[in-house]
Amino acid sequence: LADKQYIVVGTDANGCKGKDTLQVKVNPLPKPNLGKDLLFCLGDTGYVVFPNTFDSIRWSNGTTIDSVMIAASGQLAIKVWQKACPGTDTVKFTFQDPGSFSLGPDTLLCQGNSYYTDINLTADSVRWSDSVSTLNRNITLGGTYSVRIWSGKCEYLDTIVVSFDAPPVVDLIPDSIIC
Repeated sequence: LADKQYIVVGTDANGCKGKDTLQVKVNPLPKPNLGKDLLFCLGDTGYVVFPNTFDSIRWSNGTTIDSVMIAASGQLAIKVWQKACPGTDTVKFTFQDPGSFSLGPDTLLCQGNSYYTDINLTADSVRWSDSVSTLNRNITLGGTYSVRIWSGKCEYLDTIVVSFDAPPVVDLIPDSIIC
């Protein structure tokens, strides 16, 4: 459609003519853009922010403000109006739940033993406080160990203190004969 001028000519029963002109202006449909679908970490609160440059907006949840707080997976649609013309867009959002993990309580082991971390997460990246980058590991030296794990948009952190105790010294008296 394009802008156009219409001329309407009318004739009454007596042969009198009248004329009027109508200018039709075609406004383009507004195109709101909510961007790509969103990924959040479970437990976080997300926001969908829309930089409003239109005459008015209405979200599918009924609000008419520029940003909407979200806390569960789903989708939101926005309808905008510009010069009485409507436009819409939709965004989906997912709250990722990759699971949880714990290194366990601080641990005291006998010297010569080891502590194996058994982390059952899907990880994109892993960084231990001593720069090790494997998810699970066998700890053989005492110390404080922290691990930071990234999985999707989620980040996890836990710390454990592993201590090793030297075996006790057993010193028996010399063999004795007792009557």
